[in-house]
Amino acid sequence: MSLTTTSAESTSPPPEENAEDIKLAAESIGFDRFGELVDNEDIKIYDKREMLQDGNFSETMDRLLEVFTEEDYDRLVLDSLTMFQLFFEDEREKRTYLLKFSDILKQHGLTSLLINEQGAVFPDTEIGLENFLTDGNIYFIQTPTDSGVNRYVWVAKMRKQDIDTDIFPMEISDGGITVYEKASGFSMMAGESGPGNDGPSF
Repeated sequence: MSLTTTSAESTSPPPEENAEDIKLAAESIGFDRFGELVDNEDIKIYDKREMLQDGNFSETMDRLLEVFTEEDYDRLVLDSLTMFQLFFEDEREKRTYLLKFSDILKQHGLTSLLINEQGAVFPDTEIGLENFLTDGNIYFIQTPTDSGVNRYVWVAKMRKQDIDTDIFPMEISDGGITVYEKASGFSMMAGESGPGNDGPSF
């Protein structure tokens, strides 16, 4: 399964942060054993400098395929597709290799999380080829308020699954992500109340 927007074992090609940045970020939200799992190679992180050093997508894919073949990984995180695009000079080449990459992930039975940034401001969305190639599309949304930002999660697509396509408020804190069943106290509009307050719902 591939999702756009992780583990028993995970492999993460090329993050925009380095390995230490990712470790610190994971520990800051309660994943205290993240560094231990990396040291034990239960989680393997590929730094962007390592993955982009050849400047050739085929050679990079050969390196990943070698890892997929030799090791029994379950999940993959690609952060982000923006980095993926640096390999290609034009849209046609990018689409061709994105199709190949998607096929490779499915052939190896990897549950994959492909992260993509969007320039569009919600409720507008940017629809790319990855939205059609993947089994699910999950959007993380944030809107400014007087006191900061409100965050929301929207599962827009999940192939062969019965899903609730409502937009739900969420918070990121120690321990990870908390999704709230009810929208009371949240607003999609700037300047309204956040969680725990008496602001209007949406």
